[in-house]
Amino acid sequence: MSRVTLLSLFIFVALSFAGTGGAELNDFWTWISDALSGTLGKLAAAGVLGASVFTLVRGGILFGIFLFVLALGIAIIPTVIDNRYTLSLLGF
Repeated sequence: MSRVTLLSLFIFVALSFAGTGGAELNDFWTWISDALSGTLGKLAAAGVLGASVFTLVRGGILFGIFLFVLALGIAIIPTVIDNRYTLSLLGF
């Protein structure tokens, strides 16, 4: 793929979402946010936490630590993103 074609593709994609304010992704983001904050997110976090303990016991220290941090972050990811993009993280 040539550079001109790739640049044209990026410009087309950027212009196709211009002026929408991200409204086309609101339903999807609401579903993801609710899923990660609800029962599904708790089950996913528990599963990843179990996998991290199993990995740590089997000797995979680095991957076990990564999974542990991922398990802790699953439930708070939507909150962090919402706060970051609504500026409520800074108290505004």
